[in-house]
Amino acid sequence: MFYDYEYYPAQPKTLFQGTGAELAKKLKANPQLFIVGGGNGSWVLAGYSFGRIYEFDNESSRTLIRSVTPSKDLIRLMHNKTKVTEKDYQVIAEDLNSGKLSFDELTKPLY
Repeated sequence: MFYDYEYYPAQPKTLFQGTGAELAKKLKANPQLFIVGGGNGSWVLAGYSFGRIYEFDNESSRTLIRSVTPSKDLIRLMHNKTKVTEKDYQVIAEDLNSGKLSFDELTKPLY
């Protein structure tokens, strides 16, 4: 098996102006966005970063077997950190490829 990752950084904070209904519509259309602050027709929105780990048949064929988005809480516990970065996903892929970590460990519930 071969493991790889993709990482999507958080969107920068943006200003949204509109009604509460327009805001709800925007948040529903973009579930990675959340409200940082504001109100009264003017809101500051930001986004979450996330990553995905992929399991392939082998490095050359790149036939996808399965994928998982590991819980950020799990990553924080694994690496003893408070902030999850792209480097954490890279380390997970390296650990999977070296056999230090099993893919199934990334899919288990945290508690």
